Amino acid sequence: MRIPAHRLAALLTAGCLAFTPNAFAQDGSEAATETTTPDPNAPVIEFDATTLDLGEVPKGDKAHYVFTFKNTGVSDLLIEGAKPSCGCTVAEFTKVVKAGESGTIDATIDTKRFRGPISKTITVTSNDPANAKVHLQAKANVTPFVDMLPSQHVFLRADRGEAATKTVSLVSYEDDLDLKIEKIESSDPMIAVDSAPIEEGKTNEAGDPVEGDFELTVTLSETAPVGRVSGTVDVFTNSSKVEKLTMQVRGNVRGLVQVRPSRVFLGNLPEKVEEPIKKTIRVTHRRGGGLEIEKVESSFDGITTEVSSVDEGAAFEVVLTIDGELPRGTLDEHVTIFTNDTDEPEIEVRIRGQIG
Repeated sequence: MRIPAHRLAALLTAGCLAFTPNAFAQDGSEAATETTTPDPNAPVIEFDATTLDLGEVPKGDKAHYVFTFKNTGVSDLLIEGAKPSCGCTVAEFTKVVKAGESGTIDATIDTKRFRGPISKTITVTSNDPANAKVHLQAKANVTPFVDMLPSQHVFLRADRGEAATKTVSLVSYEDDLDLKIEKIESSDPMIAVDSAPIEEGKTNEAGDPVEGDFELTVTLSETAPVGRVSGTVDVFTNSSKVEKLTMQVRGNVRGLVQVRPSRVFLGNLPEKVEEPIKKTIRVTHRRGGGLEIEKVESSFDGITTEVSSVDEGAAFEVVLTIDGELPRGTLDEHVTIFTNDTDEPEIEVRIRGQIG
């Protein structure tokens, strides 16, 4: 708003307008500004590049790359850390760089879990006051020249005495490659893999076409013991880009003697139990018949056990009773159930709780 000259004079006379030294600065050019003078003795970190494009990387390879930097300052440059954005990248770095000298950030990306475009970041921290944190980025396109479908991870589940199988397709995406399997190695003798070429036009149980060059049949042996299964299978091919693929095999062999629950949690217990606390464990045989419980032993004096037959002998109940005075602290004990099953003669049930 423009103020008429006669009105302006009146306002000045009346003292209604006050002025500051920068009242008429329109663009701030005449306003006082606070500036920080750079430390002439500080180190200065300068990277040749903060972004690297690694191009096409075969799936499963460990892509190595290096960022180079120089200390263009006066004093020592201290690299305090080089933190990757995820666990798939491991970084090593030069920790002290003298003025005028250079250093490196070395990193590796394990591509076995990736497919397609990826981008990984490393955050570098240093004592350069102007660039205390620098973000470095590595890009790549992970290409599965040879792959396993639907996955390189196989899970097998079986009852004791039974075999379990799953099939995986081995497929090549390389142009002009007649894929061959050179050899197959398993880390566990209980895990075997057979291979056979996939015939053109083959379909699965759902009627869908089977994609790939070879069908791998993964078999868990019927002699595998009760418990968890964990192993790897290495498949070696004639591909120059992917000479070896590793299959991760996990699984579980269930015992025929079934105990529910397999663990008993008592929660918080008083040091003196006024009213007896009871918990029941049910024991059955998956294939029925012939099972007998010979005895039950407790590792803790404060727990007594009683066995009874139910369902006309098809199952047993083990009743745990907690009573009396208990020692204060963490309760980590177990009861052992002894059976007439030659493969599972002893079954341990863990008992957990907190007393006091």
